[in-house]
Amino acid sequence: MPWLSHAGQVRPWRVDRRLEAYREPGYPDDAIVLFLNPDSLAGGRHEGMWLTITAYDSATDLFLGILIDQPSYIKSVKHWDNVAFRLDTAVHSLIAIAQNNSYEAAAWPATRVPAFRAGLLDGIRAYRDGGNGHNMPGIDRCIQLLAPMLRAIPPGASSEEQFVGHYVLGRCLAEKYETQLAAGEFRAAISLDSTDMDAHMALLAELSVMTHDLGKGSPTQDTSWEQALLDELGIVRTRFGNEPGVHETLDFVFDPALEAQVAPEWRPYIPKLRRIGYAVFRWKVR
Repeated sequence: MPWLSHAGQVRPWRVDRRLEAYREPGYPDDAIVLFLNPDSLAGGRHEGMWLTITAYDSATDLFLGILIDQPSYIKSVKHWDNVAFRLDTAVHSLIAIAQNNSYEAAAWPATRVPAFRAGLLDGIRAYRDGGNGHNMPGIDRCIQLLAPMLRAIPPGASSEEQFVGHYVLGRCLAEKYETQLAAGEFRAAISLDSTDMDAHMALLAELSVMTHDLGKGSPTQDTSWEQALLDELGIVRTRFGNEPGVHETLDFVFDPALEAQVAPEWRPYIPKLRRIGYAVFRWKVR
């Protein structure tokens, strides 16, 4: 199962009638899942907890979700963890899947460097706890965890682990408005997986901020940022231009109607704004 769903991914669970009994009305991605306690013979209790579904694998009929509850009795899973689960028609429940009595082990890819992966998962949990910048202590903790780790990546770490680390760190740096550092992390992620749409859109978003240089009240004169944005924009339009989220974002950024709203002091820059867009954005889809 993947680490996380991708922007624009088809979400078949939203129309899967088998899940209707386990969803909360108005929350098509949330479902209640039963976690069986391996210590039940010694008095351990089973738990039903809510997940936000992020992925589905049709070949195995397995789902992936993110735990949005705090466990009280189950010890092998934590708040904001990935959880793999399936529909068990015999007991009429969604059942979390464990591997060797560990729900964590069943829901994340295998690793050759357990210590690095453990730190990576802590960083991912902190990022999710950060709520796209609504809870800054979570964002700060993610940066504190991942920044030193990614400066000393062990040889056995997979490219997927490295990609996720750089992408998540980049998102947290973006929430702190560390724009140049965030762009560097997204570039590192793209160097590991050049096909990932979210990484490209996240980089494009940070380049839009650098190119406009809002802190000085007018578009920056540093043409290197402009060229970087134009280069990345060409890649995004060619590879992902038909994706609905990308299409809608670029339509807004480059909407000619926004030209009428350009402040007087920006009007000398209108030819440049037509190239780089009339708005800045940040990509928080994933």
